[in-house]
This record gives sequence, C-alpha cells and structure tokens, in this order.
Amino acid sequence: MSLQGLKFGRPRVRTTAFVLVMSLLSAASGQGVSAPVSDGVPLTAAWRSPTEAVYRIVSPLGERTVTMMPMAARLDTLAGKTVCMVWNNAFKADVTLPVIGEALKKRYPDTTVVPYTALPVAPLPEPHGVPKRNSDAMQAALKSKRCDAVITGNGGCGICTPRANHAAVLAERSGIPAVIVTNPGFDEQARTMARDAGMPSLQVALYPDPFDLETDAQLQQKTLSLVVPRVIDALTRPLPASTGTALKPDPGEIVFVGSIDDANRYFADRGWSDGLAITPPTRQRVEEFLKYTDYAPHEPIAVLPPANLTATPWNIAVNGVMAGSRPEHMPLLIAAVQAIADPAFRYTNHGASTHGFTNFFWVNGPLARQLGIDHGQGLIAHPVNSVLGRAMSLIERNIAGLRIKETQMGSFGKVASWFLAEDEVAVNALGWEPYHVDKGFAKNANTISAGNSTLWGRNLVPSTSDPKVLMQIMAYGITNTEALASGFTGMSRRYVLIEPGVAKILAEGGYTKRGLRQDLIKTGRVTTHEATFSQVYGSFGRVNRSFEAEYARAHASGKSERGRLPPWYPRFPGWEEVETMPAVGILEFIVCGDPSRNKVQILAGGPGNAIKEIRLPASWDELMDKAGYRPLRQFALP
Repeated sequence: MSLQGLKFGRPRVRTTAFVLVMSLLSAASGQGVSAPVSDGVPLTAAWRSPTEAVYRIVSPLGERTVTMMPMAARLDTLAGKTVCMVWNNAFKADVTLPVIGEALKKRYPDTTVVPYTALPVAPLPEPHGVPKRNSDAMQAALKSKRCDAVITGNGGCGICTPRANHAAVLAERSGIPAVIVTNPGFDEQARTMARDAGMPSLQVALYPDPFDLETDAQLQQKTLSLVVPRVIDALTRPLPASTGTALKPDPGEIVFVGSIDDANRYFADRGWSDGLAITPPTRQRVEEFLKYTDYAPHEPIAVLPPANLTATPWNIAVNGVMAGSRPEHMPLLIAAVQAIADPAFRYTNHGASTHGFTNFFWVNGPLARQLGIDHGQGLIAHPVNSVLGRAMSLIERNIAGLRIKETQMGSFGKVASWFLAEDEVAVNALGWEPYHVDKGFAKNANTISAGNSTLWGRNLVPSTSDPKVLMQIMAYGITNTEALASGFTGMSRRYVLIEPGVAKILAEGGYTKRGLRQDLIKTGRVTTHEATFSQVYGSFGRVNRSFEAEYARAHASGKSERGRLPPWYPRFPGWEEVETMPAVGILEFIVCGDPSRNKVQILAGGPGNAIKEIRLPASWDELMDKAGYRPLRQFALP
C-alpha cells in the first residue's frame, strides 16, 4: 500500500443518518414518566407533545474526592493575638499587607504582626498524587510562628488568587482562622475553589478596584478605609454552622427526563454545557462508549484540578456523548484526560488563568489515520477534530470544574479546545522524525500530546526558498509572539506548526528538527531594554521593581549580551553595543496544515505539556471492523 493510502480511515458508507434519526425518535419515552427532584427543582420538564421523544439523562460531573471540613473558630478579638501575613508575590500585596498590619497594631497595640517577609510565598495546591512539600512547609511555618490568624493576598488574577486561597485553606486546616484579600470577581473564584478544597465558607475581604491600576497612595487609602474593617470582621465574626457533607450521588442516576430542547436548556442553566446543542447523554449512549475501553466504568482515571473531581470512563463518556463524539473516540478522550492530569502539564498553573489558556491536543500514530483525525487544510475545523476538541472542553467544564465567572477567569473568555494530527507521511518523506518519536515513542505507537496556548497562532507566510532566510523569518515571528501577557518574553513554550512545503525547504536545506530549534533559539532575541519595558509595565501580576532596577538585574543575569542583534534590525553605527536577550527557550514542531500553501503558525503558551500513549481495548480490531473501519495495521508507517 502506498503512503498516500495511510492518510485516512473513513468508515464505509452506511445508513448512519437514518439510524441516528430513528434512534433519536425511539429514545426512552412515555408521558407521565416519574423523575427525582434536585434542590427543589423537578427534573422532568413540562410535556410538550405526545410525539416528541423523551430522554432519561445522566450527569456529566466528575466524582467528588474531597469531604467538607469544619471552619476554624473565629476569634473573640485580635487583641493580644499573633496575626500572620502571607502573600502570593503578586498584585501589590507588598503594599497592602503592611498597611493592614500597621492598622491592626494601631488598633490593638498588644497584637503581634508577622510580616509576609517572614513566611513562605503562598504556594499553588500540588496536583493530585504529588508530594505536598510546599503545602507542608507553609503549614509548618504557620505553626512555628504561632499564628492565631492569617491574612493572605492579593487575589487579582486566575492563578494568583488560587495561591492566596490555598494559603487560607492550609491555615483553616490547621485550625487557624483566615481571610483572603481579593478584588471583585476573584472573590467568587476564591470561594468556589475553597469549597472544592473542602472549605465551606471562605472569608474574603474585598478591595474595590484592579490592584495594578492603582497608585501606592490609592492602595494605602482604600486598604485602610475599606479592607481593614472587612479583615477584622472576617476574623472575629462567628460563622454559621456548616450544613454538613452532601451525599455522594450515583454516577448512573437519572438527573433529568424530558425533550431534547428541555434537556439542552436544563444543562445550559446548570452550567453543564457550553450553550450549544448537546446530544442527550442517556445510559445507553454512554454504555456504547464504554465498549471501546478495557477500563472499568467507574475506575479512577485522574483527579483534575481545581475542582478535585475524579474522571472515570463513565463521566468521560458522558461528556463525549454530549459533544457529539463517536464511541470509538473513547480511548483518545481517556488518554487526553490523563495528559492534562499529568503534573508535567502544570494544569494548576494555567487552567484558571485570566490569560485564557486553551488546551489543545495532537495525535500521532496509525490511530490518527484510522480515525480520520485531520492534519491537512482546515484541520482544527474538521468534524472529527472539532467534536474531540469540544469533548475536552466539556470535560474541563464538568470534571476540572472550570466555568466562567466562577473559576475559569479568562478576562475575555477562552476558545474551545482543538485537536489536530501530525502529517507523519510528509514527515517520513522529509527524513524527519514525527513528534512522538522525538519524545521516545516507537514510530507506530499511538500517542496524544497536550499543550496550551493563549491564541490560535500568529500566522507567518514565508516567501523565500532560502532555508536560512526562512529560518530567520520564523525566528522573527517567534520573537514577536509573547505568551500570557507582556512580560513573559522568553519564559514560555512556542508551538510551531509548519506546513509540509515549508518543512521541505528547511529539510532540503540541511535542517534537522534539532538544528532548526538551535538556530531559532539563537536567532530569536529581543533588546534588553524592550524586554525590561515589557516586564515592568506589562506586568502579569508579579511584583516588579523599578525599570532601572529590573534593567540592572537583566544586565547582570548573564543572558544580556552585546553584538547579537537579530537580522531584522538595521546595522546602524554602534549596533554592536546594543544588548539583547533570548526571546524563547522551548520550541515544539508539528508538521501539519495545507500542503499547497507556504505557512507557519506560532502558538504561544505556558511551559507545561505532556504526552501519553493511547491504550486500546483488546477487542479494538473487532469493534472497528463492525463500525466500518479498515484495520489499524493498514495505517502503520514502514
């Protein structure tokens, strides 16, 4: 078989549309079907038509792993107590926390205030299964300082808020009352994440405006007049008794009975869908997905932050059904969940971020070709790629627990996840190795990789057949594509999607992937003045010193060098004295896209990514034959 024959494994044409329509019309039905009640809301929608199908639907949510704990008792007074300050190295808490401490000392002269400089920086919660070294160190420090109360801050972004929030959770677990300082919007994030960590009623002292847009004088005045009274109240006002731990629901329980329109509205109203139409997740549909995995239906696959819910084949399948995925996509979805749960993916570092990181996935191996995951023109918009991406977005919503205006804090939102495949046939012809082989997997292993990006990419159109100049224009694009926010130059990973025609010019010019990576990193530089300006005035929340101090630190870092001005700058008199710094340190290459065009796409994201081998069930070949696919072995590369 030719290599061209390896590209797609489309199922044989069958009367799929007719079967689908008939199955929708013949779904479980019957007027007067009884259904349970949840939170006082009937789970059976109003009957609309005796001919309209009725669906008995299960929940898409992950299984809870955390039990609620009692809150620490509030103090009668702060007089004579030891009050400890914990900061998250962000959003000018170095200004606001000392103001709070000074105000407390003035009001309660015999109070001891432990400054934030005497305690560790607030850590992010460690991923499930990872040793909790930072958390243990924070709790030990609070104990060693004999803290009677803890004040943490400042919560002003999607990642810095969880840091300050986690310090408050650790204090409460140690029996120490705590309060977190946030600005509006992030108070709800803090409370939700605290509940997900087992704290039923986190106390918040609200600062009214964005911290980084305030002068020091404004911060001091508003903290003194508004925040300090709220801090005192949060630490001394008695809390209502906890309502106790909710019963663990049966994952297979019917949570809604009704028409397809009512089901869609019900799921959207509860935040379980993205608002687009879903396929009703009935038990029967979920069970079809479960045929395509050897994992037991309720076997733990991963615990996803920040909601700390367990992903199982059952709830992964529910979300796959909702997205419109096919049952044979099940092994991909399981492996994708395992990838984002891997500590190397660093989900806790970016999942809730205001920068709107979007998870994306790419598939290598013969399975991508068998399932028809597209690697060519329009790849992420291909129907197979689209439903897989939507399924992972729903999993992020319902199992990771990331929802807008609660815990997913993207300032302008975030786009849906996307899927793609690498064009391994083209890579093979170039003499390069596919992505997964570079990572140590066999050529015909099936893998899924997970990355993240703040954008779908900066589009470059190289218009040269000179491989060196082509590399230089790629370096130009990489250098000018900052990730997260201004201030992250050189601190992130770039994913470089290279169309086969562009890759051919590079390969025929003598470039290997390794050589290309080295030259791009060596060429992609930014002036030290520009990098410092971006870092100081485009801060992503981290507290920076003055421009002069940061420039001096960059100059002394050893990374700032003279005489290495990139080729797109003019060689003016004295150019040799201009100092530049590396713009990027981590590059990943994926060959894909329209083979008839001359484009490169640069995606900028955080440093975390992960790759997992896809586990197929023992009966895969038999199942796929029944589903109308060609055998997997026919898609192997020679």
